[in-house]
Amino acid sequence: MSPDGRWICFQAHNDKKHTSQLGVVRADRDHASTWTFLTGDDEWYDKPRWSTDGRTIYYVARHDGVLNVWGMDFDSTRGVAVGEPFQVTHFDGVTQILPNVVLLELGISDHQLAIPMIQPAGGIWMLENVR
Repeated sequence: MSPDGRWICFQAHNDKKHTSQLGVVRADRDHASTWTFLTGDDEWYDKPRWSTDGRTIYYVARHDGVLNVWGMDFDSTRGVAVGEPFQVTHFDGVTQILPNVVLLELGISDHQLAIPMIQPAGGIWMLENVR
């Protein structure tokens, strides 16, 4: 629900294509007839969250197999995305990654975004005199 209570942002799945898309619907109308999709259905989009002022929707998208946080500006008068989506995080899927999308949550405040992040590390251990 948007901070002003006028819009609901949702995720719609396409199980056949294993993709999803994000949409909005007015909170005070017949939901099925007024859906407006904000993203295409060519990738995986998830976890839509409103900024505290309702002008931006943050979400997670899987592009090229890597999850990152993205944002889009939103016009609450017309109920449409404004401009192009912008990438917030730039994880490469190797040195920094977001956890499984099922476990992932986004925390948003006026000037901060809190996300869980994994920085995998590895090492090679050499053992000598092993029987």
